[in-house]
Amino acid sequence: MRDYEGIIALLLLAAVALIGFGDSQLAAIRKGSNDKRKKWLPHLALGVGYSCLSISALVLVFILHGLYRLAQLDSAIGTVRELVAAETVFSKSHPKQGYTCSLAELATDDRISGETKMFIKTGQRNGYSFEMRGCQKVDGKPNPVYEVIARPLHDSDPHGGDNVCADQSGIVHFSKPGCDYE
Repeated sequence: MRDYEGIIALLLLAAVALIGFGDSQLAAIRKGSNDKRKKWLPHLALGVGYSCLSISALVLVFILHGLYRLAQLDSAIGTVRELVAAETVFSKSHPKQGYTCSLAELATDDRISGETKMFIKTGQRNGYSFEMRGCQKVDGKPNPVYEVIARPLHDSDPHGGDNVCADQSGIVHFSKPGCDYE
């Protein structure tokens, strides 16, 4: 955003100056105290001033949209951390089963916080969908592995760069195509 701050400030300043100049010149023309041959100048100043204002607003919209997407990604990272913590609690509560790959089963554990249980029911939070997979139960032993993946509901990166993932190690990865376990 730092790159755009100077440009936005300059455009806003130019817009205010040009709109102020154009408006004052038009007022003077209406009163008859200005040379009528330069009637085009206030209109030009108003047009350029409003254009600068419009461009500033457009740039601000793009910046705010980017910040909104960043907040969604940050929320997904925090949610994946919650799921990793919930899996740890679940595996300690169910030592014979180990980890689970079912969000619904994770929500049934009484040791999981209520807020986490609420979003687990839908599998979605703040523009991301969450999925558990990768379980490998062998010979009746407890399941030692799992994977959590969060994908944006409205995927903006076809290569999975907005995905967030983690496994039983607890390490959360994000903005990395390797998070797409399909």
